Amino acid sequence: MRDERAAPTPTTMEGAKKVFPCIENPVRCYFSSERHDKRLSSSKDGRIISSDKRSVLEEFLILPQNIEDEGEGEGKQNNNLVMVQSVKHGLFLRSHGPGEDLVLGNVTGTISTTPSKEEATLWCLQKSSDSNGGLYLLSMDDNTNIGCDEQGNIYTSNTGIMGPSETWKIEFLTGELCFMMAYAVGKRLRCDVMGKLSMSDNCKGWEVWRFIEAGGGYVRISSWMHHTKYICSDPDGTVFTTTISSEHARNNWDKWKVLKNRKGHAGVVIQSAAHGRILCFGQKSIFTQEEEYDGVFGVWQLEAAHNQKYSLYSSSVDDSTYKAIGPFPYLTGNKRQTEEWRLDQVGDNLTFFSLAQEMYLGSSSNGGIHLSSEVTDSELWRMEESAKGGRFFHSVQYPRRLSWKDAGNKDGELCTVPIETECSQREMWRLQPCMPRAVSGKKIRTFAIGATTALATTIAMPFAVAGVIGLIGAEVGILADIVVVGLTSVEAAASIGIVGATAAIIFKESGDTLSMAADESTQEKSANDFAKRPFCAWRSW
Repeated sequence: MRDERAAPTPTTMEGAKKVFPCIENPVRCYFSSERHDKRLSSSKDGRIISSDKRSVLEEFLILPQNIEDEGEGEGKQNNNLVMVQSVKHGLFLRSHGPGEDLVLGNVTGTISTTPSKEEATLWCLQKSSDSNGGLYLLSMDDNTNIGCDEQGNIYTSNTGIMGPSETWKIEFLTGELCFMMAYAVGKRLRCDVMGKLSMSDNCKGWEVWRFIEAGGGYVRISSWMHHTKYICSDPDGTVFTTTISSEHARNNWDKWKVLKNRKGHAGVVIQSAAHGRILCFGQKSIFTQEEEYDGVFGVWQLEAAHNQKYSLYSSSVDDSTYKAIGPFPYLTGNKRQTEEWRLDQVGDNLTFFSLAQEMYLGSSSNGGIHLSSEVTDSELWRMEESAKGGRFFHSVQYPRRLSWKDAGNKDGELCTVPIETECSQREMWRLQPCMPRAVSGKKIRTFAIGATTALATTIAMPFAVAGVIGLIGAEVGILADIVVVGLTSVEAAASIGIVGATAAIIFKESGDTLSMAADESTQEKSANDFAKRPFCAWRSW
């Protein structure tokens, strides 16, 4: 099959081959009250209430907003602010400040929802100083924060009132998507339609797993196709799937730590947080062994779910339609003709490898585009963020950037244009990961971020997926207890896009650098083997 081809690896350039993680974007989560076992929830009529359940009604998206900070000088962006959107209804949280009919004790306002982004409240997620992993949801509209009282009423209070009732914890539902390859038998872990675990020769959606930050460097591992099914183990070695609301989950039986194997076999070891046992495999079965087990049947190799494959789309003038590359060298509006490209990183540059042609994309001095079986300077590209969305791709050898031109009855033809020319929409590209499918195309549903349709079936492709800095952005900072190693600056910015934080989430501008506290404890943190990210980059840990 085309997507299983082994492609030549660039060997003429310095630097080892590196990978991009496949990470869901934006963050999808529950907001749970620290004092009460309640979660923010949205009702059918758009009201914000509390609930002791964990359903799609309690799921929210965290949407970072780039707002110019007047206090930081012209053009300085304040990325600490977010919008919060209901997954079920697509409505945005909106705070209502003090009012005569609302004031009751410390309660000064309420929370509602709005379909309009213009009316949505900007929130700041601020770490709680007296809480382990808690944070405050601060409204920038009226200087209040969200609270939950003993009866489960949701309210807003003055920011001078910040106690356990105003403290929230984020339970992540999105994460890094990986295949879990069993090193010794060459099979992948699979979760079937009923949630049963087995080993498989396939490389499809049923074999994709979501590694979700669970605090302290630990993770929960859920099926991509069944976002409610988590890998769980008991004290006796039995491995099964469970839900996040189960008694097993409350006892942390669904928490794991991922460590690089240091005993001769290339891969990682996945260890139960509750029992210390090692996740192992046979030809068909899954089980755990005692902590001392160091055999080959406990070694896994984690690979990004998109296998580094992308489709390249150029935005139209009105950003309502897209043209994709394919068949080379033309563009097409037909998804069936769209070609897949594998991205390899060489140093701080990229190569585009055509899976259809089994050759690398190259540029020439006269604006032409070609394919080559070898990688030289003309086949290297540099990625740059566009202020209007998307990315530019600059030729490393020539002062030109990737674009397209009109081509008769075709939808367009690839070319390059001089970098001194004024930028147009034709030079802006979007990278869409090529994800595996589990069923026929007619039955697959692709859900847009912010859509009002709920995830109704297990065969639906859940949410949008990102894996390159061009899709992830650099809006989510990373705390010092999550260590990203062995990456260039470009990879670091990509990998931290949706990496969950243990104590809090901090949204801030990070550019192409790792926004990690550089204090004296950093070296101690980096010694924590199970806090290294991204998972697909385990070879560089």
